[in-house]
Amino acid sequence: MKILVRIVLAIFTIAAMIQYKRTDTFELALVLILFVLSAYNAKFDGSVLSILFMTGACGYLTTTTPLYLFTYAFVVFEIMLLQKYFLLLVPFTVVMLIHTSFTPDFSKDLLLLVFAALLGFGTSYFEKKEKLIYEMFDRERNYRYETERSKDELMSLTREIGHSTRLKERNRIARDIHDNVGHKLAGIIIQLRAARKLQSVEPQRAGQLMDDGITRLSGAMDLLRETVHSIKPAKDGGLDQIKEIVDDFKFCDIDLSVNGDFNDEEPAYLNILAKNLKESLTNVARHSDADKVDVLLESRPGYLRMVVKDNGTKKAEDIREGMGLSGMRERLRNIGGNFSFGYEDGFVQVSFITRREQHEDPRI
Repeated sequence: MKILVRIVLAIFTIAAMIQYKRTDTFELALVLILFVLSAYNAKFDGSVLSILFMTGACGYLTTTTPLYLFTYAFVVFEIMLLQKYFLLLVPFTVVMLIHTSFTPDFSKDLLLLVFAALLGFGTSYFEKKEKLIYEMFDRERNYRYETERSKDELMSLTREIGHSTRLKERNRIARDIHDNVGHKLAGIIIQLRAARKLQSVEPQRAGQLMDDGITRLSGAMDLLRETVHSIKPAKDGGLDQIKEIVDDFKFCDIDLSVNGDFNDEEPAYLNILAKNLKESLTNVARHSDADKVDVLLESRPGYLRMVVKDNGTKKAEDIREGMGLSGMRERLRNIGGNFSFGYEDGFVQVSFITRREQHEDPRI
């Protein structure tokens, strides 16, 4: 906009000089300086010094002929852009001094300066608004980048904690088996070897050793069972939790399909899907006329997806997104996933988690 106004003013100046046949070399030089200063202001946002030079050039041109009064429009426009409003006294005072009485030329020159002032003010106003909008966009983008970076750091920290927890648990299991079961088995092996050597010399003694070894071996097996039982949780989370939710659903028939490998799946992801499944089935029970629900749980290298589809007749456009649906959407958004719903021969609710690529840790 600023460049366009300056170009229009320059064309108007050239046209006036051609019409009135102004060919004086010095005048031409001053007009050229005026154009150069205007271009300088367009490039470097202007300054009080450049405006003063422009005012001086316009003043000299005006002394040669009042024709050049319109060149003060350049000055007025630049003053409004620079917001140094006190400098407006110069061009308006010059117009009033040259036109000592109210004439059509006075009205024309005054209106031209007023129009240039309005153009400059409007351009400056919208430029500030545009700058403010860009700053808001930049701040919003920075906030989004900060949020994504924090989310990545949180996910990385979660993986590190999970890795550390698994290592500690494996070390504990290995220590328990080594200290309890391992020592007993080592003693039983020594006892059985001694019984084998005594079998031909002292059969009765060898038989006693073998009976005692069998008894001790049975005790070691019981201890191994207790150790395994103590390290296995009473109720598994994740996939078992999802299966339990499906088994507990009594509103209508439900069919669960599981595709992919869930053995090493992130527990936090499966916990979120379990919560969303419970909410989805609650929606079916409360708002649907369905008599069948299909649940698809799919694990792939790049994503984790759960689809809950009923055969009800209530369409998506008839459904208002309340706390249940928005809650599912928010859970997934917090981990970089997304939630959607729609109608396709029944109401469909899809929970989708994009899995970030992870390199296998050789220590695990």
